Amino acid sequence: MAEDLTDIYPDAIPPESGHVGVDVLNTPGLAIEVKARRNFRPLEWSRQAARNSGPGDIPLNVVRMTGQGPAALDEWLTFTPWRFAKLLIKKAGYGTATPSLGTGSASANSQADSFWTGDRLARYDELSRALQTPDGATILREMDALARR
Repeated sequence: MAEDLTDIYPDAIPPESGHVGVDVLNTPGLAIEVKARRNFRPLEWSRQAARNSGPGDIPLNVVRMTGQGPAALDEWLTFTPWRFAKLLIKKAGYGTATPSLGTGSASANSQADSFWTGDRLARYDELSRALQTPDGATILREMDALARR
């Protein structure tokens, strides 16, 4: 798993045997939890990834189900809590709206429109572009704090 990420995170490595925490090291902004299981317990695994994540990290679960060996790595399942999935969707450039406050009501959408204007939107966009830098974890923490204001 770690080797497959080296085109994105050149320093990604698996932890030493017995390591407690994330399952792939040197991936700023991500807390990767890898599971090789027959059963499927997504809520338990999601909570574990969240516990192992640092401030600003996106907890990401990668699951290799029985019968899926390393040759099928591109078919392994991944999941993360929805709030992080929305951030990743936006960072990938999909959609046209600015981030919302999290509800679907017209009132909340109006609040979101006024929330994401001017300096706040400019700073959010600046941080979004800067995510491509080695200091991505710090930037994610700032974005999270900005979105919670």
